[in-house]
Amino acid sequence: MLDTTLNQFLEDDICRKLSKVELSTTPYPHFFAEDFFTPLVYKQIRSLLPDDDCYEYNSRQPSLKSRRHFNLDPSRLELLIQTKRNFWVALFNALTGERFTGEMKRKFKYYLLKRYGNLNFETKTRVELIRDTCEWEIQPHSDHPSKVFTLLFYLPEDNSLYNYGTSVYMPKDQSFVDDRGTRFPYEKFLEYKRFNFIPNSVFAFMKNERSFHGRPKCAGMTQYRDWMNCSIKLTDFSTEIRTSDKNMFSNN
Repeated sequence: MLDTTLNQFLEDDICRKLSKVELSTTPYPHFFAEDFFTPLVYKQIRSLLPDDDCYEYNSRQPSLKSRRHFNLDPSRLELLIQTKRNFWVALFNALTGERFTGEMKRKFKYYLLKRYGNLNFETKTRVELIRDTCEWEIQPHSDHPSKVFTLLFYLPEDNSLYNYGTSVYMPKDQSFVDDRGTRFPYEKFLEYKRFNFIPNSVFAFMKNERSFHGRPKCAGMTQYRDWMNCSIKLTDFSTEIRTSDKNMFSNN
């Protein structure tokens, strides 16, 4: 299959699926979709994952050994053998293209207009494969204000890691908001929902001042937690942070 043909097939398939998912609005706009890719595409995703030694630790956090990344950018993709490279280049192009971003904007149009006032802002997209160990955790946070959308594609082999999905949180203080992406203590929040970490599923949300999510430590997990992160960000980030200091939780 030619790269252009594969790229078009993936773009058509992803946008078709995206157009059919239904949004949930509590506690913030999001969706969770199962069987997101066709069975054949998901089988390829699993079989064409990069070799383990291709994943790198975060250079900004060298002491963090519980998570490794493989960024799907041209320089990193050159490291893969041609069969793998052709597939991941095509998927990268589909997820970073204007058509997919436009479909996301249409899906969340009402809430984007409330936050930004229009849909004309430019974006850029980062896509990376991520591999977590049992020591990984991240406290409740709403994501950096430069983010517009976050999509977490779960890529396990089977259902054995179903309980290790992302948690959606609601502050115990219902008036609390935070737009800066600060990480807060678990005890300040209620776990509203935890999505099952099952094959070929995706949790996606629009970032706002209430989009708190996180992942408690993956205690007891005996295999890698494979997933793909797709972050759609403002190209020119100059948005004023909306959360005032008086709303910040005390660490005391």
